[in-house]
Amino acid sequence: MRIFTAFAATIVLAGISVAAQGGALYVKHTESTVLVTGADGHHAKLNAGYNTLGEQHQMGCENKDGCLVTYESMVEIFNVSSTWAICTRVDGELVAHCPGQSPTVGEGGAGNAIGSVLLSPGKHMIETDVLDNAGGAELGIWEVHYTMLLDPPHGHLN
Repeated sequence: MRIFTAFAATIVLAGISVAAQGGALYVKHTESTVLVTGADGHHAKLNAGYNTLGEQHQMGCENKDGCLVTYESMVEIFNVSSTWAICTRVDGELVAHCPGQSPTVGEGGAGNAIGSVLLSPGKHMIETDVLDNAGGAELGIWEVHYTMLLDPPHGHLN
């Protein structure tokens, strides 16, 4: 099932740097691309299984070392009879576990998911899905942000 996308925007930010706090690593990025997409699901019924929010989006990574993509999602859902999850896929594959959310009844509730994935150079398709294990839940307002950091950090956090 594909849920209608009401808006999408791409923003390019130049010269991003993140300051260190409490011993955390800071990273300077020369350029980032942000894609924001979302809609009001108007209580559309979800199928059992994965339901794509909006559309797949193509991201092109031209950095020879790859590109770090972060994703943030917020989904409002109603009348979920079992656990549900927000999942992100790149090229059709889940990028990490899908954070499980609690069932809701009546007024509903909201769930959130954040994460990141390092893309290899080339073109990739990214999407966010709502996994409704039982089916029949109703989709409310949702929003997804994808940020591609074109100069990914090298190294690791300790």
